[in-house]
Amino acid sequence: MDRDVAERIKKARGAFGTLNTVWRSTAYSNNTKIRIFSTNVKSVLFYVCETWKLTKTIIHHLQVLVNRYIRRIMKIFWPVQISNQELWARAKQKTVELEIRQRKRGWLGHTLRRPPGDIAKAALEWNLREPDRVSDPEQHGAEQSLKRLDTKTKHGTKSKYSPVIVSDGETL
Repeated sequence: MDRDVAERIKKARGAFGTLNTVWRSTAYSNNTKIRIFSTNVKSVLFYVCETWKLTKTIIHHLQVLVNRYIRRIMKIFWPVQISNQELWARAKQKTVELEIRQRKRGWLGHTLRRPPGDIAKAALEWNLREPDRVSDPEQHGAEQSLKRLDTKTKHGTKSKYSPVIVSDGETL
């Protein structure tokens, strides 16, 4: 599993553990507890999930964690057996995969609306591949994206993230 995802899981476990008194309390309804879970635990778990490469393993680990916590909050323990779909319906929750994909689409839309020449927009156009030095002497990847940014800046589409061009053609 990715180190980034493992760190997020560890932090979400800590956030869930600090709220144990809330989960055990009878003063709050299950709906209130689920809303607290979504705002305080899931937000920690899914922080920067827009940049993760989603694999079946990562989705499975995250879904198991979320299901376990929802069952604990709603006090659904063995031998009571309900399906995961029934659990999500009772808690009014989406699957982890759907939630992450929605966050990714939102981030993508936000990035596409950035001004031309923006570094985040250039990152979307970045072609990450190893250059073949024999057949393709021109470098691709980050260097090529920076060259594109540089030429866009010279032609007047400068943003606050663009490099500053001095008179002799060097960038700062």
